Amino acid sequence: MRKLSLILTIVLLGTVLFAAYPEKPLHIIVPFSAGGGTDFLIRNFSQILQKYYPKPIVIENVPGAGSAIGMKRLYNSKPDGYTMGVPGTHLLTAELKGFVDFPWDALTHVAVLNTEPYVIAVRKDSKWKTIEELLEDAKENPFTITMGTAGAGALTDIVAHAINHRTGAKFVVVPFNGGAKERAALLGGHISAGVFSGSEVLPYVGEEGELRVLATVGEKRSPLYPDVPSLGELGYKGIPAGSVRGLAFPPNTPQEIVKKFEEILLKAVNDPEWKEFSKKYGYVDTFCVGEDMMKFYKSLYESLKEIMKEMGLIK
Repeated sequence: MRKLSLILTIVLLGTVLFAAYPEKPLHIIVPFSAGGGTDFLIRNFSQILQKYYPKPIVIENVPGAGSAIGMKRLYNSKPDGYTMGVPGTHLLTAELKGFVDFPWDALTHVAVLNTEPYVIAVRKDSKWKTIEELLEDAKENPFTITMGTAGAGALTDIVAHAINHRTGAKFVVVPFNGGAKERAALLGGHISAGVFSGSEVLPYVGEEGELRVLATVGEKRSPLYPDVPSLGELGYKGIPAGSVRGLAFPPNTPQEIVKKFEEILLKAVNDPEWKEFSKKYGYVDTFCVGEDMMKFYKSLYESLKEIMKEMGLIK
């Protein structure tokens, strides 16, 4: 009888604790440097999320190793519902490259937020006015033109290598520690071109801007740059189109907490302000949770695995 009473007490205590969630600030680990595409997305999303999360939300940038350092920090965090991180394609590629020593699905994934198309950009004063000109030059003069990426093992890095593999161009791939540093290098003329999230270069294009977008990566054009061709329409297929970003807790986070947070999250993603922001910056709506989310990630993982194996990038 005492044993049954103890069990009931523990169950009731757990129910009360979960019912009270959230009672503490939320700490979100962004596995890239400040100012890049992932950081920009999460900082803006956190402002919407703050409307519905009753305690402060704190963003911490933990860059390095194509997101592996930040993702490992998340993996080792306490599973109490108050530390989460931003996984996505970068976590999948980090696992495939051997940069993390745990499987991507060891984390307690909560949602896929969206997908952001990648673009190839150059300085406006560069000699390349079209993507065809840039690729042709990189074919005729192999390993003389530099192509920047957000980091070794990051998806932009995989994309740059895939461009070499699929188009016959031979760029020197130069990884940086985050998209912001890559963009600064391009603006400063230290690299010839770069693969970026569309939002990372948006403030720098246009009549008064310093950069020119030559192509959207993937099959379809970016809604941000509808007049710019995609690599797919030029015949270059099978190159990852963009960055998927999501939210996850550490392993073994109780499902009761996940469900509580999911209720808050759904309010944020359906907020008109978030929908307007997403439209403005060209994010593709791939939001999903639960079983649909895991199917999405599994399909993406297998697709990336096939591409990276073809290019000899899997350890």
